[in-house]
Amino acid sequence: MLRPNTKLIVVNTPHNPTGAMLSSDDLARVHELAAERGGWVLCDEAYRWLDVPGGDAFAPPVRNLGGQAISVGTFSKPFGLPGLRIGWLAAPAEVVARCWWMRDYITLSPGKLNDALAALAFQHRDRITERTHRIVEANLATAEQWFADNADVGLDAAARWAAGADALQPRYFIDRPGRSACR
Repeated sequence: MLRPNTKLIVVNTPHNPTGAMLSSDDLARVHELAAERGGWVLCDEAYRWLDVPGGDAFAPPVRNLGGQAISVGTFSKPFGLPGLRIGWLAAPAEVVARCWWMRDYITLSPGKLNDALAALAFQHRDRITERTHRIVEANLATAEQWFADNADVGLDAAARWAAGADALQPRYFIDRPGRSACR
């Protein structure tokens, strides 16, 4: 799908709603494909810090790959703060400056309390993440029991529960340059 004049590749990983995730290698390949064309990669990382205990690790932030890479996310999902309506951005300084200018231009009075609460949540993200992992582990145990108790309802093979695995989530893979698929 990429063309010589492609300027921006946008991905989100894990993908909403499928849960498909790019591996570290796949995300690096997407970054490489963009760089070959002088383009950018923007990765929506809204689920950063919400990995499933014992599940596949998330790819590192695309911004960590350097170059023309931008990571964005939200405080809604990982920190349970959707009412704040605040997100985050990691990008080269000139991109951050332009985004900040645009935010000031188009946003009417963002709440100082919202900013303060978001900063506080970010400072304590390790404690919040630990709590979230405990909740997820309890929910996974509940889900495993539910699937075991309801095995007779004839769930489709694609939605069958696999204990200890995140079998409900398809995975993206890149099988050859410029082409991706979902397995």
